[in-house]
Amino acid sequence: MTVNEFKKIIQNKKDSNQIPTIAHRGNSGEFNDNSLEGLISASKSNADGVEFDVRKTKDNYLIVFHNNAVEINGKTEWVRNIE
Repeated sequence: MTVNEFKKIIQNKKDSNQIPTIAHRGNSGEFNDNSLEGLISASKSNADGVEFDVRKTKDNYLIVFHNNAVEINGKTEWVRNIE
């Protein structure tokens, strides 16, 4: 789906006084947040869109991860500093 197609769906909902449904972090009710399975499941659901967070690591990998930081071996690390 393109951005313009999504905007049209949202506008149609607004015009008909309906609230759009966005699957936050995928289908987190049945799968782990931001998991591939959860995102695929959400895309097949009745949701109008799927929201998830993409972060960039120090070595320029893009990862789907909600928080800016993660705890590794008891130490908090910024995702942007992880290689």
